Amino acid sequence: MRRVALPLLLAAFAGGCSGLFDSAQIKRAREFVEVEEFESARKELTVELHNNPDSVEAKSLLLFMQIADPASGGQGVEQCLLVESLPVESKSTAAEESLAEAKIAARKAALDRGIETTSWDEFEAALRGGIVYGWKTHAYAPDKMGPRLSFAFCAALQGDDEAKDYLVDHLAKDDTKDRAASFLYLLGDAGSAALEKAAASPENLSRDAAEATLRNMRLARVVSEFAQAHKDRVSPNNVRTGSSDRGNAGKYLMGLGWKDDNEPLRAMLDAALARQRLTAQLAGEKDKSAAQAPVVVRTLKVGTTQVALLSIAESSASSTASAAPANAPSTNALGEAVGATQGAADGAFSPAGINTTFLTAAWSWDGSQWKSLTIDGKPSISGMDQLVLQARDQASEESLGADQLALVFYRGIGVTTRYVNMGWYGRSLREFKEAKVERNVYHLGAAGLEFVKTTQADGSDVQQVIDDEDSDPLGD
Repeated sequence: MRRVALPLLLAAFAGGCSGLFDSAQIKRAREFVEVEEFESARKELTVELHNNPDSVEAKSLLLFMQIADPASGGQGVEQCLLVESLPVESKSTAAEESLAEAKIAARKAALDRGIETTSWDEFEAALRGGIVYGWKTHAYAPDKMGPRLSFAFCAALQGDDEAKDYLVDHLAKDDTKDRAASFLYLLGDAGSAALEKAAASPENLSRDAAEATLRNMRLARVVSEFAQAHKDRVSPNNVRTGSSDRGNAGKYLMGLGWKDDNEPLRAMLDAALARQRLTAQLAGEKDKSAAQAPVVVRTLKVGTTQVALLSIAESSASSTASAAPANAPSTNALGEAVGATQGAADGAFSPAGINTTFLTAAWSWDGSQWKSLTIDGKPSISGMDQLVLQARDQASEESLGADQLALVFYRGIGVTTRYVNMGWYGRSLREFKEAKVERNVYHLGAAGLEFVKTTQADGSDVQQVIDDEDSDPLGD
């Protein structure tokens, strides 16, 4: 329970906290804080707390500086997120223990910076007082407005609509847009209304950035829900590779053309993971996400429609998806064998996954929400030979139509036949082990992605016999 006096305390901070009975240390500390001479202010507040250990104003000013001072690394922002994420009541013994640990950790972090509190209520009151001062009262220098974003975030977590609008407005400023977007991602759905309002206003300078942030923020929720639905996902490193690259699957996949082209989404993905971990911690659950492979997110623009593809790897033992046996070729949407070549009839084809199934699902943005898409009439595509290396749209591959996208798959290791120059003896047809990389083209229809055709990775037709003089690319 919060103290009854908390609203009065916050009102006092909003009004400047000045009084006839302030100590000399508080008065001098406030003067130093106003001109952002934080080290001098800390010295005065340390003396004040020595003389008056119960001074909530001294602790609030110290917590204000913990958030505002660049030298502190903005540690108080995490405390704001924790305080506003705490549930009203715990629902299990494990949750009670987790809540107690979280509160102790927050107070311990403050203690390490000289801010001692005797209870959670005292710490919370001091933190809220610091937030009110930082958001409502402190006069920032024109060239030092950056820290106010942190207080806007803390205030927005408490439901302050003006603070939410402030974060959205800063999406239009080059020097603050990334930080503002990160705070809005952490804020989550609570910031949706402010983003929607800006995105709908032709006059708002943040309009395009607000729409993109809203889209990414809601994609974060899709990623989080997708991750929760696939808690047993595993690292894709356990894929079948050539003998020269065995044990280094990441390097091998990059050699096949693997692309992680969503670095601009890093802030969004980090925020989604942070919220997921915090939620699990406060609920007393063991969070496995740190040990799991991430969800691979790829975004494309098909015509005027934004499309998102999420891919994971799952242990075949825990996956419900049907996978081709290790000695069988896969088939494309037309039922034609892919990965099978002359010489593969003896069962030499090995799919990409070793006890691993790869799964990819798709969504499209309708302007306000992400809508699930089918892929060739199914909720997703999955199999031991369905590892997506790349996703391409017309912007990255001009040969695609405006309503098309292409997925490049690593199928596995198969046997191919090719002619080898034998000098005086002419040419001989030989068998070689070879990585199978293929490209599926899809049309974006009203309900989902519709299969069009399968080609080689470069867009050329799939061939059964390759007439060249290359040697075995895998060195086998």
